[in-house]
Amino acid sequence: MSEEYPRTLEGALCPKTNEPMVEHEKHFTAPGFPEAKLWKNSSGRDFTAVEYTKLLDGEELEELMFKSKGGDDYRANCVWDSDKGRAVPKFPDPEMVTLPETNNPFTGEDHLAAEDHGKYFKITGSDDKFWKEVSGRDMPLSDWANLINGEAIEGDFLSKDSRPFTATITFNEGKVEWEFPEREQEIVEGVTCPISGDPVEDRGTYYHFPGAGGKCWKETRGAEFSADDYAKLLSGETLEERTLVTRDGEDYTADVSWDGSKGTISAKPRGEIVEPNAVDRTPVGPTR
Repeated sequence: MSEEYPRTLEGALCPKTNEPMVEHEKHFTAPGFPEAKLWKNSSGRDFTAVEYTKLLDGEELEELMFKSKGGDDYRANCVWDSDKGRAVPKFPDPEMVTLPETNNPFTGEDHLAAEDHGKYFKITGSDDKFWKEVSGRDMPLSDWANLINGEAIEGDFLSKDSRPFTATITFNEGKVEWEFPEREQEIVEGVTCPISGDPVEDRGTYYHFPGAGGKCWKETRGAEFSADDYAKLLSGETLEERTLVTRDGEDYTADVSWDGSKGTISAKPRGEIVEPNAVDRTPVGPTR
């Protein structure tokens, strides 16, 4: 039997009027706070009416579990923010980290101090967030100190689809800038682009067909594709009955063709698959 709303909650009294709270389908209301919608779920956590009576009375709820927009669980205290009209997580004061004898270009001091916010640093004198991880590479405060003082860092990184790459990074006007090493062109023997007639380059993780309009990835949708495969696709041929993999890790069989409007392969599944809307996932992070 479905619940009937609204309904009064005798066991949860408004701290201002001492009247019962009112429960609605997705929120509560308190007679003494007519403008406030007390959402049953806020910041990824379910709240009870009794918890809201405590928050509205100025209490701080300790060590509650919340969920970030990215789906990560985190623990924090909770208070009522009257300006925002909602319950908000409250984090402890960040720990201060100091690097002695290190120039701070933002303040001119001969030491560098920063607040440790868990996933990032806040360096004194700057409003920027200095993330502890950049494209799969750990970034301690000492690395950021070198960058903001004009030094460059060369290292190994990962694109958003976990493809490794090497780059040199610098810091300029509040953002990381990328410089990639020059790569010698490696020509694929015996294969030319059927669209432009030019030679095909092997660029490590993908083939460069000058007329393709997109990167021809050596591995995509869980399957490997050769330069000869792409030459056939760009000639208008269909690769029949190729085994691909969905994002959920399920194998399926499909006929593969080239979608020139999108500059990527297109797969037409044969039969029923777990994920019929599987799409090509190409890197969106720094790539060459």
